[in-house]
Amino acid sequence: MQRGWIKGRNECWKADDLRQCVLTNYQQRITELQIKGGQMMVPSPVIYQCGTVQVSAYFYADT
Repeated sequence: MQRGWIKGRNECWKADDLRQCVLTNYQQRITELQIKGGQMMVPSPVIYQCGTVQVSAYFYADT
């Protein structure tokens, strides 16, 4: 998984804002690792319904 993340992060050279892309990638990866490591609890999902389409979203206020 880490190698896949590194490949994605390295694609930031294509972004309009390189700094923001790298920053976002690191913030997302840190959150993923904290969740997997148990340092951050997964909140209850917020459910959005539009017709027959349902989407679940998780909002992490501590990140």
